Amino acid sequence: MKETDQISSLTAALARRVTSLSELHARGVVTGELLGKQLLKLLCSPDARKLSQHSIEPDSKALRILYRLEHPEGWRRKSGLNRDERLADLLVDLEAITGSDISPEDKLQSMLSIACLPFFKGFVNPRGSPGGKESKPSSRVSVLD
Repeated sequence: MKETDQISSLTAALARRVTSLSELHARGVVTGELLGKQLLKLLCSPDARKLSQHSIEPDSKALRILYRLEHPEGWRRKSGLNRDERLADLLVDLEAITGSDISPEDKLQSMLSIACLPFFKGFVNPRGSPGGKESKPSSRVSVLD
């Protein structure tokens, strides 16, 4: 299977999951923290990571600059939050995207774009996880060396 076909099928599968969560959210079945956690689980999936590496990571620097220009107050506020507050903020942002009237594919792209921001990136792609930054070997020298 060609890479473009594989990316298209990943996008379609993830968009179907976003659609089902959006429908549950619209009916009021899944809301708040539960919805946010389900969306976060979706963004942490291997399929979403692969899609993000292909479509978001090449433009992540530009996306960060754009977000900072469009939302300077939000950037400053979110940068100053502690870990728990940042997670809560991410879940609220994901819920807002889910409730929007854009297509499921656009919702997915928006969620992946938000997840690449520096104050949220650690929740979606924690260090040491597959697809994350590889840990550097320790440079400590043992006394026994």
